Amino acid sequence: VVPTAEERRMLARCAYVITNYPGASLLASVEPERPVAESTTVWVLAGDAAREPDDLDAGLGHALYHLWTHMRLSQDMLNAFDTPHLEFIQLVMMFLTHAEGRLQHAQCVLLECDALATPVTLVKRARTPLMRALLGALLAHPVYRRFLQPA
Repeated sequence: VVPTAEERRMLARCAYVITNYPGASLLASVEPERPVAESTTVWVLAGDAAREPDDLDAGLGHALYHLWTHMRLSQDMLNAFDTPHLEFIQLVMMFLTHAEGRLQHAQCVLLECDALATPVTLVKRARTPLMRALLGALLAHPVYRRFLQPA
């Protein structure tokens, strides 16, 4: 079934409401009220990189509320990257995983990580050549570029 232009507008409106109203329900998606600016829903993506040598689950993982992912890393990969680089790679992966799907209509997304190098890198102050290369790949990615454009 191919929706008409009007149906696509209604579906986009429903997706916008559901992703930006706290506790949204189907009823909220058809009500005309808009939230006040101060009540914008903040979507939280939390990720972490685990690289302890004796940990069988060493790898990258993230959560978006009820959705969890985990990607095991080989010993070669663990040897190739230190923790700050793995943390940044994890942040990029979790963002790209959800940006065009669940978060495409979100007005505010909070990316949580526990490596100081990640926020430093995101403000374009990457210090190592590898981190600069990783940041360059993120900044050039079409999904990231579209997500930063105002609606």
